[in-house]
Amino acid sequence: MPDNLVWGRALVAAMHALPPECTAVALVRHAEREPIPSFQENDVAALTPRGEADAYQLGRHLPAGRPIRLFHSPIGRCQMTAVRIAEGFRSVGGSAEVLGCAPLFGGPYVVDAEEICHLLAGMGDHFVRAWFDGEIPSTAILPPQDAARQQWHAMRGVAREAPAGSLTLVCTHDWNIMLVRETYLGVRHEEQGWAEFLDGPVLVLHNGECRLTWRDRTTAMPLFAPASDRAHTA
Repeated sequence: MPDNLVWGRALVAAMHALPPECTAVALVRHAEREPIPSFQENDVAALTPRGEADAYQLGRHLPAGRPIRLFHSPIGRCQMTAVRIAEGFRSVGGSAEVLGCAPLFGGPYVVDAEEICHLLAGMGDHFVRAWFDGEIPSTAILPPQDAARQQWHAMRGVAREAPAGSLTLVCTHDWNIMLVRETYLGVRHEEQGWAEFLDGPVLVLHNGECRLTWRDRTTAMPLFAPASDRAHTA
């Protein structure tokens, strides 16, 4: 494992463990960012210099010999993460293409940003647990099952359009990743930690099967059937 990579080591390991002929889509949190004082200022927080360097180094250590495709949320730090990963991969002779913004990997589940700001001011990080437990009104944010299904549908759409044998990285945000991890893999952030920078679950298409994986968790998922039809977690 590369010593000069602060964040992203687990994702690099996961990418190298994939069967070489599979098609994969990774939902990846952006690299290290500047602090966000409030939800209203969420959109303007940029990557730190360390974050830019880590994204570049992650690109340098992705599996060689297969094309990399990248999408990003509408937020600038996700776009910069995708650009720096692509630059790193190209620096070692890889073929990488940043295909642009994918709005569904932003915050499409936000219904009323002002109401969320008010709730976050009183609840802090507990807001996420309250949301996942169905305690936040749908006037502020979509119910967690609907929001997670929205993210899965978006991942599935990217996978269905991906060239066979390609790797796609979608640079997104912590809430998106924690939604998918908990809903489909049973990973609670209180037990496994907040979503790390440059880490997230991977959708893998191989031998006619679709699986969602993160670390030691894996579950079979329907590629064409409704995403609400969950399989058993192994």
